[in-house]
Parts: sequence; structure tokens; C-alpha cells
Amino acid sequence: MSMFVVLLEADEGEVTVGSRAIDQLAHLGVTSLALLRDERTACVVLDGWAFDPARSSDQVVSAISAGARSTRALHSVMFTAVQASSSRSWDTTCGR
Repeated sequence: MSMFVVLLEADEGEVTVGSRAIDQLAHLGVTSLALLRDERTACVVLDGWAFDPARSSDQVVSAISAGARSTRALHSVMFTAVQASSSRSWDTTCGR
């Protein structure tokens, strides 16, 4: 599964992802979208089994960033399933 995150400067009101953007994202293979935010930044998390962020990241940003002054795109570098275990210790790092 591919995951992609878009950060939008959102200090001037609501951030919405409309039906037109949803249709565009679905055609790119996105099957799930989450919208998170604080006072200044909105975060759109997208994923999908048929979604290829490397091939369509510009189209994704264009579809969801209408009117945003600033955007940043974050590509997935690691995905790990987490399970509680008292007998093992795991260290996870994220590098460039």
C-alpha cells in the first residue's frame, strides 16, 4: 500500500476536499483519505493499493491544494506493523 501526505498552510479558514477532488483522487488509485489539522496546518493523508505517489504526486497536490498558499508533499519511507511483545525490542529509524 502506498501512502502520501500533503501539508497545506491553513491559517485562513477551513480546508475542504470537494467531490471533484475526490473523483480525481479515485482515478489516481486513492482509496482512503484522512484530513487532520491544527491552527496553522492541514494534513491530508492518502493511500491506496493501486495508488502510485511517485507517478501522480503533482496531480494529487493540484487536486487538493486549490487556494492554499503553501504546500509540502511527504512521501512514505517506511511502513511497519506494530505488535505488543514483552520479549522483543525493536528500534526503527527513518533516514534520507
